[in-house]
Amino acid sequence: MMKENDNSHSVVVRDIQTPDIYPFAPFLGKKSIIVYIFSLFLIWSFSWLYVGETWDPLGHAHKTHHMVLNCDINPNTTLLNSSFVPYLSTLAPKTLGDLYLETTIYNDSSPFSSAYQWVPMECPQVSGSNPCGTAEEELVCLDWMNDRLKHEKAWSLLYIPSNFTTTALSWFPGSGSLPSTQKSQVQLRYATGRDYTGGAFILASLRQDLLPQARVKFMEVMVSRANALYPVNPAYYATGASHLRYDVAPVKFFGQNFASYIFVMAIWLGSAFVAAISFQFKHPTEVAWLDPEVSVKPSKMELFKSVCYKAAAALVAMFFLALLITCIIWGLGKGDSQWYKNGGYCIAFLWYLSWSNLAFNAILVHAMGLDRFGSFMVFLMFLQFSTSSGIVNVGLSSRFYRIGRMFPFYYGVRGLRTIFFGVMGNKMWVNWLVFTGYNVFTGIAALFFITHRVMSHAAERKRRYDSLAAFNADRVGGGLGSETQGEVQKGGGGMTEGERERGGEAEKSLPVGEGQEGTKRENSNEISACESSTFGPLFRTCKGTSQSPSSKMAAVAAEG
Repeated sequence: MMKENDNSHSVVVRDIQTPDIYPFAPFLGKKSIIVYIFSLFLIWSFSWLYVGETWDPLGHAHKTHHMVLNCDINPNTTLLNSSFVPYLSTLAPKTLGDLYLETTIYNDSSPFSSAYQWVPMECPQVSGSNPCGTAEEELVCLDWMNDRLKHEKAWSLLYIPSNFTTTALSWFPGSGSLPSTQKSQVQLRYATGRDYTGGAFILASLRQDLLPQARVKFMEVMVSRANALYPVNPAYYATGASHLRYDVAPVKFFGQNFASYIFVMAIWLGSAFVAAISFQFKHPTEVAWLDPEVSVKPSKMELFKSVCYKAAAALVAMFFLALLITCIIWGLGKGDSQWYKNGGYCIAFLWYLSWSNLAFNAILVHAMGLDRFGSFMVFLMFLQFSTSSGIVNVGLSSRFYRIGRMFPFYYGVRGLRTIFFGVMGNKMWVNWLVFTGYNVFTGIAALFFITHRVMSHAAERKRRYDSLAAFNADRVGGGLGSETQGEVQKGGGGMTEGERERGGEAEKSLPVGEGQEGTKRENSNEISACESSTFGPLFRTCKGTSQSPSSKMAAVAAEG
């Protein structure tokens, strides 16, 4: 550091030739440390959100709902041997389907009962005393249950058909139930398209753990109730009551299930890129507002219209992105991909989702600038992605992840699974409604916020431009005022001692007009250097430059 003294003023400047004794000192300041800590916290949060979502799905399985439909009835006693009928009441006071349920999932002392939340169901509008009515009514009821399985919150349906007791009695010689040794089946129905990964955890637990144990428990009771007069066929111990699995909403290609949340993420990233590009390229009306040398500004309405024009251009770009994304399904599926709706519906859905994403990212980039925008954008993407039921249903995670219902990601993933696999179709109107609410609120907010930011940036630039112009006018007049003297003492006016001396000699050798022009050139250089920040007046950084005055002022207005 050097100090220059004369009769009129003193200037403190840093000698740029002198090396810094502590090269790491700028990185150990309070602000730098806060930035480092925040960056590490941001990366840590990405990992925590992702790993926490998938940590222990089965630990939350006890909260899941599973429907139970028991249509079993006892066979007509006229079709059984008369000597076997009295024994039937001992074997199964009600039906064998009731016995199966009472010894397993409806037994409070059994682990099967607390493993999941079992919800008994009944068929609506059936005739007669049978729980599921006639055979035709039972099929209609089963279709109705399949629809509920696809569109409501139950994860599976445990269905016991009406012939379960009849087929089980065929394994008792002398019962009269013909043909003998019929298969006794309990059906497990599920919808993979609702949640491929989460469903895999639940169904694996049901198929490999719960249902096999329930089958063994049921057979133990059956054997214990058999007697010497009516023993059970030994082959029944090997076959017993089998479980048939049936997927009411299959996923043909795993990649298409993967696409249901990757496409939503692609729309978010695309909107972020488009918002950043739109921030970089200014409309001529914005340039006129941001240029401090333009004395007559366009009207505020013209500025607002220019922001609307940029928004319309961004929406056109997002439409083509939605089209290109949908083409991935067409290209990879080669005509064999699953479409409950159609490709046009998918394009419209993705494009409508992009409106709020685009508006929100536009607000972020204008509020924070490009440097900080990327970090917050990625953080919000991870937050929405991990809470959208994309990988694992939020019902299989901690309560924290239920905040995903506040964001468009959740409804985008659910909507795409409706479009692809035909699940949760009764909630499609909710998806559109949420998108509409977000689009209206964020869209209007973005238009007015961006307009306000441009006006505030323009006012700040004009203030600093006038301040620097007054400062240089004082210098041309031959002296430094007390106010500007303090500014120069803080940083040397951006010049070294040699530069100031050379500048003074040049002014002395030029006529007054040329000296003023040279001062104006210097003034323009300083303004351009300070105005080139992507943060605007909130986060200003000044950099050296060697551009001409006119090109610098144009760059200032263009970068915002």
